[in-house]
Amino acid sequence: MRKINFPLWVIACSGLFFIYGVLSSDGKAGKTGAPGENTCVQCHTGSAVNSGSGSISINTAAILNGEYELGQTYDLSVAVEQTGVSLFGFSIVALDANGNSIGTLIAGADNHLDAATIAGVTRQYLTHDFNGGASVDSHTFNFQWTAPSEDFGSITFYATGNAADGNEASSGDKIYSTNAQIQPVQPIGITESKESILLWNLSNMELSLNGNTIENCQWNIFDVQGSLVLNQKGQTNQTIKLNDLQKGIYMVHCVHGNRTEIKKITI
Repeated sequence: MRKINFPLWVIACSGLFFIYGVLSSDGKAGKTGAPGENTCVQCHTGSAVNSGSGSISINTAAILNGEYELGQTYDLSVAVEQTGVSLFGFSIVALDANGNSIGTLIAGADNHLDAATIAGVTRQYLTHDFNGGASVDSHTFNFQWTAPSEDFGSITFYATGNAADGNEASSGDKIYSTNAQIQPVQPIGITESKESILLWNLSNMELSLNGNTIENCQWNIFDVQGSLVLNQKGQTNQTIKLNDLQKGIYMVHCVHGNRTEIKKITI
């Protein structure tokens, strides 16, 4: 897989190839339906967006409760479906409220990085590879996204999909567009009281959980620059050793259920 910085697509308007009875090409950036962008209908004419019998969906289930952890990498996907179609395409982009690409996209086996300049700002996309969406009735494009190391607020994924009709032309294809919004995890604040579920033993360089409060949590530890330096699953009877960390100030995020507790520690 190829790793790419910041945040995807459309069947190309030119340079098309005839494969398996339908037109195929690499995807094209800047057609996701995001603010300032058109969709694939700019080139693939004949029907309005989302007017066909098929669908497109963005699967963000890995981002629990629609809240992203800073620096965390998630497995995401876009599925395009339409009965009787044997070639699909897609493009996706991840933008903040100001229209800037946010996070790090990691391409899957059938898609790749692309870029387009919208209103003077370069955006990063993932789009399908040549013949990458060749499958019957539906195709799921898998990829990863790493959340930014600092809080950019609400982030929206915009995606467009193409279900090609196989007439060897850009007319008659069905175009679908959708979006999905996620938020940063909302912490309950820096907790330094004895009631905290996070127990910090400086002398032994250990973090542990208050067993009477919670069964387990996902540890995410960040340095003062917001970079993720350690993440690990924790149990009530388990301690997290921090001997390998350099001296300094760190923010410990403990994600448990629908809440996150944050504790500042100094090593």
